[in-house]
Amino acid sequence: MMKPGTIQLGNASLHIGYPQIVPGNLRGFAREITEFNVPEDFRGNGEGSELLKEVCEQADQHDIMLILIADTEKLAMYYGRFGFVPIQDKPILMVRKPYGASINAVIH
Repeated sequence: MMKPGTIQLGNASLHIGYPQIVPGNLRGFAREITEFNVPEDFRGNGEGSELLKEVCEQADQHDIMLILIADTEKLAMYYGRFGFVPIQDKPILMVRKPYGASINAVIH
């Protein structure tokens, strides 16, 4: 199972927690990325993408839906490369279903 906590790869890190915004019956099947940080001097070298890819692969292995809030449209486009889709604007709430699952089956 994907445990909450901070994951680091090189200079990139992200924090995964249990989401507060999903119904209780889905809580065990979802995790929220609450922080994703790559220091400005290290952006563009692929560490952040590699870390996010690894987390997505772990989520797929455990049938876990990932949730995050994208602060900007540019970030929403970035997260979209990893399978996140927007389900709400302002703030931009995005979800990523486990590979092979129907997003409707996961959300409803």
